[in-house]
Amino acid sequence: YHVTFNRDDQAGYRLGTMDTNSKGPSLQMIDERTVTTFTDYVTKYSSILQPSNYLFLETDTTSVDHVSVVKASALHPKSAGQHFRDLRGVVETDWRVGPRFLNPDESRKEVVCLRVDGGGDERPSNALVGYFHTLHHIQFGSRVMLVTARYAGGSFLNEVELLNGHQGAANNNNFIPSTLCGTNTPNGTEVDPARLRENLTASILEYIRIVDGAPAYNSTLHLVTPPIPAEGVKAREAIIGEIVRAKTDVKKKSLLAKAPADIRAEVEMVLKVSNSHKALTYGPNNDLIDSRYTLLLRCDECYKEGCPHPLCMKGPPSDPPRWWSGGPLCTAIPFPAADPARPGHFLDPKAMLEAQADQLQLHVIPPMLIVDAAWAARVTAGKENDDDSYVAFATDLTKRTFLNMNDVTLRIDHLKTVRRNRLAGKDKGTATRNTNTAAKAAADAKREREILSRMAAVNGARDEVVAAELAPSRAAAAARAAARARSTANGPSGSGGAAAGGTGSAAAIATGAPTP
Repeated sequence: YHVTFNRDDQAGYRLGTMDTNSKGPSLQMIDERTVTTFTDYVTKYSSILQPSNYLFLETDTTSVDHVSVVKASALHPKSAGQHFRDLRGVVETDWRVGPRFLNPDESRKEVVCLRVDGGGDERPSNALVGYFHTLHHIQFGSRVMLVTARYAGGSFLNEVELLNGHQGAANNNNFIPSTLCGTNTPNGTEVDPARLRENLTASILEYIRIVDGAPAYNSTLHLVTPPIPAEGVKAREAIIGEIVRAKTDVKKKSLLAKAPADIRAEVEMVLKVSNSHKALTYGPNNDLIDSRYTLLLRCDECYKEGCPHPLCMKGPPSDPPRWWSGGPLCTAIPFPAADPARPGHFLDPKAMLEAQADQLQLHVIPPMLIVDAAWAARVTAGKENDDDSYVAFATDLTKRTFLNMNDVTLRIDHLKTVRRNRLAGKDKGTATRNTNTAAKAAADAKREREILSRMAAVNGARDEVVAAELAPSRAAAAARAAARARSTANGPSGSGGAAAGGTGSAAAIATGAPTP
């Protein structure tokens, strides 16, 4: 009825060296255990093989099984689209693990559960990751699709990491050159893409020849390789990624209008299904789903006319879907639940399912929210630096969150750092604002002085222009006045005194001085 599998990318296998991880960069003795790091280790190198491992755990009717999809980083981009192509085109059609997706009558299972890590190419909250999961939900025809991820740094708890370890031991102390078909630069210093493709393809086949069939997880390793995506496929994924990551509806509509018709039709279909099938709450209490760790797509959220999902077109089933035959309804997510008889412990799966009826949703609040709320209350109460009560406070949180003391302390230290940085940022912001205000006032004063100076200069220049324009008329007036003065001096009296007086008066008029 349902299929559950785990997926994770193994640490990259570097060609042309025997360096597999930071703790084992050289040959190891045959009786020496392979040493690996706590987290995946990938050397910065272009010739890297990147296996993606899929683990199907044992159930009541099936045994454990697994498959490794071996790719080359330079040929197969590590992206959400590549994972989608691997799942649809390789894993689901594989002779060994493909039947896990089918019911005994060869029909496809209606409930698909996938456990991933928190990387950017798999994180459920990533818009492009959610797009391709929704596309799989449509194409595969699942009634329910649940994708979950661990907390930051907790991907090692995914059991597929054990498969990664088996595969790492199988490829340990093996040397695969990156130039099996000759140098990648046959014509000088530039890399020849055709030769690079030939070399990496040969390296993948050699890796599979060496590692395939090695013992792993009570079985043997099964390795396959996907086809190399064409450039058009990569360009298509880039266009889709730009559309779904658009921050605003206006930007998204603009990009959709510019996209090719086939891409536009697919994106509109996927977005329509995502908007109607994506569950935001679960259980009768309508608890919010944390989108950072969980993506849940359900036909129960829809069954609307016009929905392009194949099962919505058929209408709701007579029997509501369950996680498995006789199990709880898919409207409730069987998250781990607290054991009231043992504080700090979870109910075992059997007891949890017995306690969880269709009308009851047992769950725990995400530990981060519990710690954050408790610490905020402690800060409000003024006990942020109360060391005497800290141990009892942290111990109580370990019981409420099911975390150990180190994890609780790590989160609290982070909250302390955030608060300290915010206070420092607040003080810095105040000082910066004061500095900016003073600088702005000084700049405004300087600008005002410059404006006044320019105005004075303009006024002075204007006075000079006016004086220059009036000079001819003033000279003409002075000439006329002098002529009148001479005319008066040469008048009928003819007396010298009069002439002298007249001359003096004309001179006064010419100079503008008062006449005696």
